[in-house]
Amino acid sequence: MFWLLGIVVVTIVVVERFSEGSKKKGNQAPGLKNEKSGSSKPKKDFEPLTGKTKSEDFDDGIILRKLEKIESPVIDRSPKTKRDVPFSAIKKAFENHGIYSLWHITHRDNVQSIHKEGILSHSDSKKLPRRVKDISCFDVQKRRKNKFLKSGRNVHEYVPTYMKVRNPMYYRVCAEKLHLDELCIVEVSLSALENAEFYFTDGNAASNATKFYDDIDKMDCLPWEVLNDDWWNKFEDGKRKKCAEVLIYPSIAPEHIKCVHCYSDEAIEKLGSIRCHLKKSKAYFF
Repeated sequence: MFWLLGIVVVTIVVVERFSEGSKKKGNQAPGLKNEKSGSSKPKKDFEPLTGKTKSEDFDDGIILRKLEKIESPVIDRSPKTKRDVPFSAIKKAFENHGIYSLWHITHRDNVQSIHKEGILSHSDSKKLPRRVKDISCFDVQKRRKNKFLKSGRNVHEYVPTYMKVRNPMYYRVCAEKLHLDELCIVEVSLSALENAEFYFTDGNAASNATKFYDDIDKMDCLPWEVLNDDWWNKFEDGKRKKCAEVLIYPSIAPEHIKCVHCYSDEAIEKLGSIRCHLKKSKAYFF
C-alpha cells in the first residue's frame, strides 16, 4: 500500500516540473534568445523599406510573392543612348531635306506657360498645377500611351513636334475643334536637338505602321515625296506619312523657341502681354 502511494507522489512531482518548464518556454517571445545569451533583438520578418522577405522565415510561397510586390520600381530617367554624332551633323542632315525648323501646335492659352517653362511632354504637362488646354484627340493619345521606344520610355514622355507645319492632324483641329484665332503654331529651332534624346518617325507616332529612328543616317528612309508636297490625299497612306514627327526628350527649353505664329492681328493682341516673338502667319493655317 505504501509503495503505491510513493509512486503517485513521484508522478505528481514530475508532472508539476514538466508544466513549469513548458510555461517558461511559452513565455519566451518568438525570435528572442534567452536573457543569459545576451541578445534581445527581435528577428525581422522583412527588410525595412524594401518589403523583401527572408526566405527562411516563410515557408508559404504565396506570402513571399505578395510581399515581394511591395517594393517600388526604380525608374531610370537618364538617357539610354549617347550620341557620338556632333550637332552640326544632325543639323545638316535635317537641312539637307529642307527641314530648318520643327513645329508644335497648341492652344493660345498655353503660350504664356510655354514662354516661361518651355514645351513639356504630354506626361509632364499633366503634372502642372494649372490646367493645360489639350487640343489632341483622346483616342489617338490612348494609342500613343501604349507605344514604348528603344530607350524604354513611353511616347508620352517626349515632346511631339512635326517636320511639316501643314499636316492632317493640324487640318483636323482647324476644321473640327477650334476657331483659328485660338490656335498657335510654335516654331522650334533645330538647336533643341542638341544634347537631347530624340527619335524621328516616318509617320504619325500613334500608328502601328510607323517606324521610329534614332540614327540620322536613316533620314533617307522617310517619305519625302509626301512630306514635300502641299497635300497628302493623292498618296497611298499619305495621311499617316505627312504627320512625320520628331520626338524630343525630356522637354524643349524656351530659348529654342524661334517664334509663335498666329492667324490674325486680333490673336496677337490677345497675347500682347507675353514677351516673345509673335508673328501673323496666315499662310500656315488651313
